[in-house]
Amino acid sequence: ATWRPLVSLCRPCLIQYDYVVAFGFLRQELGHLLRRAGLPADSLLPEFTDTQVQWTYSWLSEQMFSELSLQQKKQLSHFYRWDLSALPFSSSLLTE
Repeated sequence: ATWRPLVSLCRPCLIQYDYVVAFGFLRQELGHLLRRAGLPADSLLPEFTDTQVQWTYSWLSEQMFSELSLQQKKQLSHFYRWDLSALPFSSSLLTE
């Protein structure tokens, strides 16, 4: 399989996505999905803080990108620039 930016797949006529969820909005998105399923949403969902979201992005960055060179990170940032700008990722996700 070939990797492509997410935004290049965002063609509702070709692929009918039900949902695209970013971790930073996970609580709101899960609440919406549970309510649509007729389930009580408020009591089932954990509360996420900005600190937890930022920690998770930092951890993912460390785990996933730690073995890449700065040049490789820059190439990834350029290739996925539209995905990174479309979703609430830190601008330094691949450069830290």
